[in-house]
Amino acid sequence: MSPLHELGFDRFDEIRLPPDLDADSVRRWIQWVCRTLEITPTALAKRAQASPSNINRFLAGQDSNANLGARTIVKLFSAATSLNLERTRSTDPQSADHVDPDAFWLSSVQVAGIITADDRGSTINPLSAPFPLTVPLLGPYRRLTVAHLIDYDHPGQAFPRGSVVIGCEFDGPMIASGDRLLISRQDRAANRTEVSLRECLFSPNGDAWLASLDRSNDRTPDMYLGRVSEGSEIAWSPQLGWTIEYQIAATLRPEGPANNSLKSKPGANGAKKGLNIGAK
Repeated sequence: MSPLHELGFDRFDEIRLPPDLDADSVRRWIQWVCRTLEITPTALAKRAQASPSNINRFLAGQDSNANLGARTIVKLFSAATSLNLERTRSTDPQSADHVDPDAFWLSSVQVAGIITADDRGSTINPLSAPFPLTVPLLGPYRRLTVAHLIDYDHPGQAFPRGSVVIGCEFDGPMIASGDRLLISRQDRAANRTEVSLRECLFSPNGDAWLASLDRSNDRTPDMYLGRVSEGSEIAWSPQLGWTIEYQIAATLRPEGPANNSLKSKPGANGAKKGLNIGAK
């Protein structure tokens, strides 16, 4: 048995569908899922919006040729996945009276678009086949909205090709030092929406800037926010001509070389591989 089993990190494997979906394998899978989740077949069927009587009749049967329909199996698996996620996640910070900033919880978000770049800047195109992604997040980064794939390569970019940028709602209007944002503006000449990945930086003398995350080492911050009068936050200014689409809650980066540009320099651009959580 894997050491991870005792730590509870492989619970999703416990409900994995069998490779062969013959009737006997599906029966054993349903029985195993119910034991693992400590629920009855009737409860699983109700959660899947399937007929409990049909499920119980199927489990009691001995006919190897009498199988459930593919749609019903998918509904049962979806329900089992949802129930399994609920038992492994901590309390949703959105529903808690007090949000522990150091507490992790699991959240799902839809990867719905691709960020591409050319000589005129970056833009987002719809993903032909959006897919869900479940990630662990720190308490403050709740209310996830959307995630986007990075699909470009150029020197100085923040995240390697194949990374996923995960966004949560921007509470606004105040921005703190270290906050990372995806901002947008209309490029009417090109009939498209330009986007930019930015990080809020405070200078030692109290000036606040939004610096592009996609920049070379010698490029200075180019979007001035103003002077920080008190505290460690500054208000977002609509006069900049940009709109904050979301705050970056986490980034998921390829573990191995995502393309040829990374093969000679693993971890190029100072990017750490794996899941990065938080603004800084």
